[in-house]
Amino acid sequence: MNLKNIGLLTDFGINDYYVSAIKNIIYTINPQVNIIDISHNVNPWNIVQGAFVLKQSAKYFPKESILVGIIDPTVGSQRKNLIIQTDQHIYIGPDNGLLIPAAEENGIIKIFSIDETEYMFNRSGTFDGRDVFAPIAGHLSKGISPEDIGSPINKVTLLKFKQSIIKKNIIHSSVLHVDNFGNLITNLSINDFDNWFQLEKPIYIKIGKKSYPIILSSNYESINENVGLIKGSSALIEVSMKQSSASNFLKLKPNDDLIIYQ
Repeated sequence: MNLKNIGLLTDFGINDYYVSAIKNIIYTINPQVNIIDISHNVNPWNIVQGAFVLKQSAKYFPKESILVGIIDPTVGSQRKNLIIQTDQHIYIGPDNGLLIPAAEENGIIKIFSIDETEYMFNRSGTFDGRDVFAPIAGHLSKGISPEDIGSPINKVTLLKFKQSIIKKNIIHSSVLHVDNFGNLITNLSINDFDNWFQLEKPIYIKIGKKSYPIILSSNYESINENVGLIKGSSALIEVSMKQSSASNFLKLKPNDDLIIYQ
């Protein structure tokens, strides 16, 4: 594989040295590689949100990229570190389900558990991003084979996104991601919504015991003062507001549940 691009997804934020340490290790091993920041602002420890962002981003990477995902609340434990070889890309990260939705969509070929190897640093126990994933990514980008780094395995931790429960006049949904504008990206597909929605009936969103009237809008500008439903670019329904944060207004975050009803 001609692995020229490395994508990085973390929950490290940008205030600390963690992301720069990872990048500099990769560049030291392979100065010719192209590092692309997917995001470093996934909510801390939120594996589901990270998996969603990784899956959405992976489809736009050039074929044969290396995608490194580091949302790792159990770093330093006995959980495995993985290399996943797919039809499209190579994924590197912890065995906690983070990589699985994107890798499955690409078509998994082989999965390797990273062994203690000359291609990684001595592990500190708290920073596998620096000690394991960064050097492994750098060496893979230079042509080292996954077989030289890890042992093939068949069993890993799986992750499946929650599915919306759709009934005659009610949908039980949940938030997968909140973007920088406060838009709530739900797990409700546009296709499922279209099959459920009845044009002549008003529509509401319910959070806890409180209900809000909402409008179905084709763009953010026409939502006006209301809360709106948007058919988002990720093929999922978004709950949005015009130039305001629906997340703050409705007090919802990733993994929270909501109800849409007519």
